[in-house]
Parts: sequence; structure tokens; C-alpha cells
Amino acid sequence: MPDTQVTFKVIFDEPKQGPAPLFCNHVGIARAGTEVQFEFVALDIGTLANALQQHRQSSTKESPVEVSGKTVAKIVMPLHVFLQLKGTLNGMFSQIEQELNMAEEGKNEPSTVPNV
Repeated sequence: MPDTQVTFKVIFDEPKQGPAPLFCNHVGIARAGTEVQFEFVALDIGTLANALQQHRQSSTKESPVEVSGKTVAKIVMPLHVFLQLKGTLNGMFSQIEQELNMAEEGKNEPSTVPNV
């Protein structure tokens, strides 16, 4: 039987009908065997500020400084699905780097990333 490739177009919920977005300010990525896991964590800014202040006042200057956050979502996906993100993520990284460079030069012109 010959290999056949089938393309799917996945339709997401309308933004007004979907669940409320969760905020996170830290993402952990790990690989285990044939899967990749993303863990989205919300870290309290006040907790980070207190840990930084304690570290600065400490005589031992132990590193790394440990802080606890709240996991808001975990996503596990097979490697072959994760690889499908490569082109999109590379494009986004390039655009973000360009925008940051323009911002440093005082020419910040926002751009958008097409939905994939």
C-alpha cells in the first residue's frame, strides 16, 4: 500500500466562544523519549522581587535562586507533531528579533504573525 499524505485544516473556537486565556510568564520545555512536554507556569512578580532582594542581601549568594510558581497548563505532544511547529516558530522568532532590533533603533513598527 503506497504512503498517502492527507492534509487537515483544524478550525479553532471563535475567540468569543473559547475558554478564557490563562496567563503565564514562564515556559518549561522538556523531551522524554518520543514526546515533548511544555509546562506553562505563572510566577508571582512580588515573589520574584522578594527572592531577588533576599539574594542581594545574602552573604552566601547561592545560585540558582529557587522560586515556586503555579502550573497553569501542561501540554504533551509526540515528536512528529512538535516538528510541525519548526517553520512557524522560526518565523515568529525572526519577526520578534527584527521588532526588538527596530525598537532599539527607535523605529518600532509593529507587525503581525499570520495564524497557522
